[in-house]
Formats: sequence, structure tokens, C-alpha cells
Amino acid sequence: MTSSTNKLRWFKTGLVVLVLVLIVAVLAVPDWRNNALAQLNRLSTSPSKNAAASKADPHAGHDHGEGGHDEEKDENLLTLSREARRNIQLKVGKVELQDYTRSISLPGIVTEIPGKSRMEISAPLTGIVTGIEIIAGETVTSGDLVFRLRLTHEDLVSAQTEFLRTLGQLDVELKEVKRLKKISESGAVAGRVLLEKEYEVEKLESMLHAFRETLLLHGLSKEQVNLIDEHRSLLREVTISVPFLHQDNSIHDAMETFHRDPSIRRLSHSQSTANPSQDHAGSTDDEYHLRQAWFSVKEVVVHKGEAVQAGATLGVLTNYEDLYLEGHAYEQDMPELSSIVAQNKEITLVFQNSAQNPERLPGMKIKYLSNEVNPNTRTYHFYVELKNNLMQPEDSVENDQFLNWKYKPGQRAYVELPVETWTDRIVLPRDAVVDESASAFVFIKEGSNEYRRVEVEVLYRDRQNAVLVPNAQLKPGVIIAMRGTRQMYMALERNAGGGGDDHHGHAH
Repeated sequence: MTSSTNKLRWFKTGLVVLVLVLIVAVLAVPDWRNNALAQLNRLSTSPSKNAAASKADPHAGHDHGEGGHDEEKDENLLTLSREARRNIQLKVGKVELQDYTRSISLPGIVTEIPGKSRMEISAPLTGIVTGIEIIAGETVTSGDLVFRLRLTHEDLVSAQTEFLRTLGQLDVELKEVKRLKKISESGAVAGRVLLEKEYEVEKLESMLHAFRETLLLHGLSKEQVNLIDEHRSLLREVTISVPFLHQDNSIHDAMETFHRDPSIRRLSHSQSTANPSQDHAGSTDDEYHLRQAWFSVKEVVVHKGEAVQAGATLGVLTNYEDLYLEGHAYEQDMPELSSIVAQNKEITLVFQNSAQNPERLPGMKIKYLSNEVNPNTRTYHFYVELKNNLMQPEDSVENDQFLNWKYKPGQRAYVELPVETWTDRIVLPRDAVVDESASAFVFIKEGSNEYRRVEVEVLYRDRQNAVLVPNAQLKPGVIIAMRGTRQMYMALERNAGGGGDDHHGHAH
């Protein structure tokens, strides 16, 4: 017993000595001493701070329970500060009753008008391209020089050579006839000799006429043939210009005069079947006058020094002043589409140039329905005439070398076909209605900066509008949010589910 008591006494004594040594060591080292004093100071001030916090927050340390302050909070009421309204670009408007035309929307694409929008410049003769006077995108008008060709076709060279040889022979024979006429008057030469020479002249003139027609068939113009006759030299180079057009938009042939022969006037199908024997005696010259046309250079397909055959495409010109909007309809849309065409109803074209303000072209009419079904897409095509405009109104063909059209082939659009009209309906922009699962909501303005979330019934939606059924809260005359409703809905949901939100239903 005495031994165990001694051991316990020595243990306590050693423990005390160890604590004293540690205290001395902490006080001896400056860094340890400062840290120890800081810890003691923090422990001494903690209780006073907790007491002050308890006085500042009367709710600290206790639970409100289910029947606390949340009973006074309206979860459907949102307060927006001025900054919040600006951040979401809030826009408000008054609810009004109006008529609404329900329509179906079909996709479409802008296309060229076949046979009208595009013109190819072809090589009239075989040769080598020596000059290209245009670039892609440039605006050109009738009469502008576009290409130069050096002639290399052997048949054309041979035809020109025979033409020049015949011209020379005719000149000689005409001089001989002139000489014999003077001699025959004195009786020195028999009249039979003069007659034979005159027959020879007629023969050469007939051959010359045939050679002229041959050169025209080779592609030379009357002016070019006359130049060969006048200068008595072979034509080595031809220039190709933008052609003039007749009033019926047909291309003026270089072999024609500037006034079209009425005998080659083009007849439409209705004219030819209605009165095929009608002559053109009553036609005026104005119907055959040429008009100056203008085009944009779409493509130059040759290079300088390239050898081309007669008929080869040198370049492509386009005029997009008039275009088609090609609509694509499916089989289930054909009854409505056929009814619209039969009744000649107006339709609307929608160009989604921007997400906020799409361009709408009302009052359009369908030109015709295609008689074929696209084998790849299984769609029916219909066509609407589209009058084009320049992007910049101040641009003009006379003053600008490059023009930019507003509507371009390949541009996408939508065609709205009217189906039925509803009267006295609430029609709102699509952005005014918030869709969440199976529910839809709008925000009605209450006061200067408060908005109440109201659930509504949506009768119909399209790409731009939503048709709603009136209820006790949503009725004509109330002010609602037209834009920014999605952000307002998210703010309410955040406030309702945040748990620690101190703003109680209003957003900054």
C-alpha cells in the first residue's frame, strides 16, 4: 500500500513539473507567447458576442414552425425594382379582344424563276478567249462588252475566204461589164458577149448571197459581214456584249434588225389556240422595240487563253428583280391549300430575319400548284411571286457597280395559310405566356412595380402569338407583362424554394 502511494505521489509531482516546464518554455519563446495570449483573448470575448447577437436577432435560437411568418407571404406576387425591369427588358401592354385567323405554317425557300432570272452568255463561234471584261457580282446592262474571242474555226475561216474571193471576182466582172457596155454601143463587140458577162455577174451575186447566209449561220452578225465586205479583210476577233431584250423578254438575235419582224412574233398558247389565223397587221412598232435590260454577273466560267467551242458557256448573268417563293406542302395540307387556290385567298410570307421582329408580307397569292410530287421529300410544291427590292434604297443600277438584293435564292421563309377566323379572342405575343409542364402563366400588373402570376388556358399557339381563354383575372383592360415573363417566373420559383431568401417575394 505504501509503495503504490509513493508511485502516485511521484507521478503527480512529475506531471506538475512537466506543466511548469511547458509554461516556462511558452513564455520564453516570443512567437509561442503571442499565440497563447491571442487564444486566451478570443475565448474571453466569445460569450459577449453571442449575447449581442441574441439581442440583435430576436428569432435566433428558436424555430418558427409551420405557422410562422410564411403565412403572410404571397408566392404568386413578385416585386421588381427599376433595375430588374431594365435587366429583363420588361414590356407591358393592355389586354384587348380581337379577331384571330388561325393558319397553318408551311416551309418555303426563295428560288429563281426558270427561264427569266438567269441568262447564260455562250460563245457564238469557236475560238480562244482573249479578253474578259467583267467580274463576278458586277452589274452590267445591255450593250456592255463582256468577252472577246479570237476566231480559230477552220470552216468559218474557209467561209470568209470564199466570201472574199467571190467579192473580188464580182468586182472584176462588174468592171468588165462596164467596159463591154461602152464598146458594144459602137458595134465593135457582139451583144452576146455582153449578155454572157451579165449572166456571170448574176451567178456571182447569187453565190455571194449564199456565202453571206453561211457566215450568218456560223454566228456572225449582219454588221460583221458588212465589215468584211467593206474592209475586204478576214474577221479575226469577235466581241460579245450583253444582249438587248424585246418587250416579250426574248433575247434579241444579232441577225435581226432593231425592230423585230412581225412574222416571227412569239405567240402565247392562249393566243395561238384562240385565233391562230390572226395576222399582225394591227400591231404597232412599239411591240417589237428593244429594251435595255440589266443583270448581275453570277459567274465567269472561262479564263483568258482558254479555247472554247461554239455554244460553250462563258458566263452566267442573273436578274433577281422577280423571284419565286417555293412552298412545300404535305399530303394532309392539300385540302386547305387547294381551297385557298380555288378561292384565290391571300396568304402571308414570313421571313425570320431576326428572332424579335420577323418580316411579314401579307396579301400574297399563290401563283400555281405543281403537278408533281418531289420523290425525295414527298412534298407538293406551290409557288408565290415575290417582288424583290435592293437592300439600300439609295442604290441604283445607274450609279452602283455592285448591288445587294434583299431576297436571295436559297433564303428560307414560312408560308401562313389561313384556315379559320375566330372573333373576340385574347391574343397575346408568344413571349407573354410562360409554359411550364402542363401549365401556362401570365403576369398581371398590380401597382407600380408588383406583378401577379396567374394561370391561364391556352386555346391555340402559332410561331408568334398565343390565343387565351378569358378568366376572372385575365380580362380585357388589364395590364400584363408582354416580355420578360420567363425571368419573372424563375424569380418567383427561386424565392419560393430558396428557404433562406430575406427579400420575401421581390427581386433586385
